[in-house]
Amino acid sequence: MRPYLACARLAFLQILQYRLRYVTGILTYLVYVSAYVFLWRGIYGGAVTLGGFDVVEMTSFLALGWIFRSFYFNNIDREVAAEVREGRIGAQLLKPLNYPLAKLVSALGESAFRLLFFTAPIAGVVAVLFRIQGPAGMPAMAACALSVLLSFLVMSGINFLLSLAAFPLKQIEGLIYAKHVALQILSGLLVPLSFFPEGVRRVLEALPFASISQAPVLIWLGRDASPGRTLAVQALWAGALWGLCAWGWSRAVKRLTVQGG
Repeated sequence: MRPYLACARLAFLQILQYRLRYVTGILTYLVYVSAYVFLWRGIYGGAVTLGGFDVVEMTSFLALGWIFRSFYFNNIDREVAAEVREGRIGAQLLKPLNYPLAKLVSALGESAFRLLFFTAPIAGVVAVLFRIQGPAGMPAMAACALSVLLSFLVMSGINFLLSLAAFPLKQIEGLIYAKHVALQILSGLLVPLSFFPEGVRRVLEALPFASISQAPVLIWLGRDASPGRTLAVQALWAGALWGLCAWGWSRAVKRLTVQGG
């Protein structure tokens, strides 16, 4: 595991070169949270509850979703696509490492940096600006922490799977942008899935997207009646997605054509 730990450490140190980007990122996240909170407060008007959430719960739901996202978000898809497009993937394959695992560990190193210098400041500022509910207890806090880590694994699996499209297509920026938009809606980041029609909600909750954003938030708020089951579903999706990643990678690398580099 030593080479993979070195990948995580290197990713952590590389991010230190772009500290200003994270300062501006904190401001960007604050804008996102503020915009959606004020939008939903306007939508509520005089209503007591909508979709099973009151105004305070909705504010917490939105704020926590973005706070957790600041940890689990990563750009594995963009990084792999860039290496394929620029021909740098050939040099990566010469290293005595499992490429998908190396990418996952590197993303985890970046998330460790995010946790300390991005997520923590955002959480502190948002908690001061808005009325955010605390965890539903210590067990809920512990379960939420594990859930966020599983969210990272699910998100990373989806990103790596999408990156494999770069092998035949070379250019996948459009797909990556479409994925960002789709995940924000389908994961429960922008609106709880309870707002969707019953049939649609059941389908969305059966897909891996709900395991990314909504799952840890509901656990934190105490709105999940069976957090153990939710964690098990997240773990199953994480394992399934990375199993697909391993299978897809074994097929994609056989058809690799390197240009440039």
